[in-house]
Amino acid sequence: MASDQHSRTERSRQTMVYREFKPGKVLGPYVVAYWFFRVAPDSGEVMHSIPLTGAATLSMSVSAGRIIVVGPRTRPLQVIVRAGDEFWGVHFVPGAIEALLGVPGGSLRDARAEAAGLAGRQWATQTLAGLRRARGLVQVRHLLDRQLSMLTRSAPRLDSAVVRCVSLIMSSEGALPIARIAAEIGLSDRQLRRRFRAATGLTPKEFARVRRVRAAAVDAVYAHTVHWGGIAADCGYADQAHLSGEFRRTLGLTPVSFGRHARRIKHVRVMR
Repeated sequence: MASDQHSRTERSRQTMVYREFKPGKVLGPYVVAYWFFRVAPDSGEVMHSIPLTGAATLSMSVSAGRIIVVGPRTRPLQVIVRAGDEFWGVHFVPGAIEALLGVPGGSLRDARAEAAGLAGRQWATQTLAGLRRARGLVQVRHLLDRQLSMLTRSAPRLDSAVVRCVSLIMSSEGALPIARIAAEIGLSDRQLRRRFRAATGLTPKEFARVRRVRAAAVDAVYAHTVHWGGIAADCGYADQAHLSGEFRRTLGLTPVSFGRHARRIKHVRVMR
């Protein structure tokens, strides 16, 4: 009973909502998920910690009239969000936005840039105008499918070895040794590292580290009662101290601080 009361209390304190939803099939090779984030109208200012995904993200704010490309990150990112803020966005497959925009893989690493300067002002203007008119997730999905499909027409094919590596790392949640992945793909460690970094801006090891932290974070978000030692073991960490160090390095928060912040957010269909 006490646990149920605690859960209800935590839900009553939720001041933000975050949800992910799948793109259309045509965008599958390029997009992991679309997302939506909203801050409650009465929540004031909040310092929001944004988990890493291991790839670039598109963040769109209709009220601000901006679309920002956030490159693959290796460092924590914290931003101030305010009451009533709403954002739509895209989580890309590693290397996808670089191919769609025709930019070198390493150029977006730990960087942010205006989409209008990369995809074109007309594309950004059309996308924001469509978001203003859209009503609900279905219409937003159709809009983003259409706008991103425009960028795929002249984009080169993604490196098949990198795509395979990404798939193996994500399916194992970062647990497979990189040497084993390279052998399965038919490349040496050095060849895989070179091709992966050229395409994505990260090394395979960096990407695997991010995915493991994300898996632990999602487990914590959906756990009825969070046991960090158990999550550490389930996600392949040597111990809880190892997990804590990785959280600090990639999220800028201890696991306990992350859990406290995450409980302020209502999460809907978040993928590991």
